[in-house]
Amino acid sequence: MLSYPSALLVSLIAFLILAMRNLRDFRVPRRQFPDSAPLVSVCLPVRNEEANIEACLRGIMGQAYQNLEILVLDDGSDDRTPEIVRALSSEDSRIRLIHAQAIQPGWAGKCHACAQAAAHAQGDYVLFMDADTRANSELIGSALAEAEETGADLTTGFPEQLTGSISEQLVLPMLHFLVLTLLPVRKVWEDPRPAFCAACGQFLLF
Repeated sequence: MLSYPSALLVSLIAFLILAMRNLRDFRVPRRQFPDSAPLVSVCLPVRNEEANIEACLRGIMGQAYQNLEILVLDDGSDDRTPEIVRALSSEDSRIRLIHAQAIQPGWAGKCHACAQAAAHAQGDYVLFMDADTRANSELIGSALAEAEETGADLTTGFPEQLTGSISEQLVLPMLHFLVLTLLPVRKVWEDPRPAFCAACGQFLLF
């Protein structure tokens, strides 16, 4: 039986080996677009996001891949979020503002908002993003190319986390640390069991 220090050392070595393998197995999207041009429905569930929504939408509006519809599901905002969305929709006809219905029993708030947005989607693909994300111009096209190439039902991305406060600098990097050290990425590709599924809710392309 291993002593506590020996067991700890073995665990740390195992984590290091897994992290090194994960870094090798992670797929980095290439800067390419699919040969076909399927419609992508970008769904943004929002509530009181006046500080974020314009920058988020402008990043989506400026995508190099242009075959998009942009559905903003406003879930009862009492700030200027709907007003900002309406102003941007006058610049880009792909943007549509949808007002959420009252939440139904058995639902959680964001899931309910996402389901309502998806019900309006017309695209071949449905992409859920958060309002606090910022997209470079190749984000959607390269993710779509990855989805088309692999035939994946879900393609996700782990974005760079921009931190400000000390607490954010301590906590947010743990999201990547946990994936790198605890999730065998190769199993995500090869094993159909749900235990090996992982995704980042800030970017979900179905």
